[in-house]
Amino acid sequence: MTQKGHCGMANELSEAERMAKFETKLENVVLIVTKMDAKMDAWQANFVSKELLEEKLKARNKEIDRLNNEFIRLENEKNSHKSTLPLWVGAFLRGLN
Repeated sequence: MTQKGHCGMANELSEAERMAKFETKLENVVLIVTKMDAKMDAWQANFVSKELLEEKLKARNKEIDRLNNEFIRLENEKNSHKSTLPLWVGAFLRGLN
């Protein structure tokens, strides 16, 4: 009877050891999940959604188009002034005479 009691005690110890190992593994899993959660939070803080990126690119393209149109307008205006420059010089010289 004492042997059976002793074997029962050995089983209880092995069960306690198995529970301790399981708890250790569970704690490691919790630690890993917590680290992954922190990494995901950091990643999402720097992540730009597709929709936001598309909006920003659309706004940038509108600004580029606006600046391009302004540049074309200024080029045309400059060319217009260049073509009238000889007329102004001629008028100025006639005014001196």
